[in-house]
Amino acid sequence: AIGPASAVLDLAGGPGDLALQLAAHSSQVTLMDWSRGFLQSARRRARALGRPLQTVHESCNRLVHDDGSYDVLTVCQALHWLDDVAVCRGAARVLGAGGHFFVVHSAFDVPDTHPLAHVLGPDSVLGRKPRRAFAREVQALHDRVALLFKALDTPAVERVDPTQREHALQPLASAGAALYRQQRVLSLGFLRGLLTPRHLEAAGLDTDAFWADAQARCAAATPAQLMGRHDWALLHFRRGARGAPTRLSACPVLDIGCAALG
Repeated sequence: AIGPASAVLDLAGGPGDLALQLAAHSSQVTLMDWSRGFLQSARRRARALGRPLQTVHESCNRLVHDDGSYDVLTVCQALHWLDDVAVCRGAARVLGAGGHFFVVHSAFDVPDTHPLAHVLGPDSVLGRKPRRAFAREVQALHDRVALLFKALDTPAVERVDPTQREHALQPLASAGAALYRQQRVLSLGFLRGLLTPRHLEAAGLDTDAFWADAQARCAAATPAQLMGRHDWALLHFRRGARGAPTRLSACPVLDIGCAALG
């Protein structure tokens, strides 16, 4: 429950998609990102919406050097870009008593008949992806973060760590997880938001030819043929949580409907 006085920090939040939604509920939301362009965009959007938003131009891998104190920490679709050990150390430093850490992770999938299956499917021209259940992928991420927090608070281990605060707080532990599934259009717009010229160059693809082919494939397809699946996971860690084992394979998947996003 985020209220007007909740101090919230969104890590690596890009142009502020999540931070601006959080700012609708709290007047103390901060966005940290390494891109000046993203932060400028987020501030413009915040002004247009009339929502208060603070920004910090810094690598989230340096969170452990932040002197702030927060009630809620979020990282959405970005932990895989970061040093998760550094982020967890930082979370242990800046989260106050009863603080919450939320990790959002997602993955998409398309049938072999999808017009962009050669890019978005498991046998992608950009590199093959392992065929594994989303719950299994999320379980590995959950367990890694939970173990990192456990290691940071292992009792009876003498440590001199000047980056950590001196006062004792309850350790961070898993408070559960939730899985969601969304049917959505995965078309040219999605692809453009996903790929940069560097992705195509690394795969040895001609940029102009690639986009011309993708545009032709999407133009010839019906909306139904462009539908794909987007799976989402929300991992929750909290100070003072019991840290009971979380088994994602037994977690119900909530269908959040169809989003016509191209």
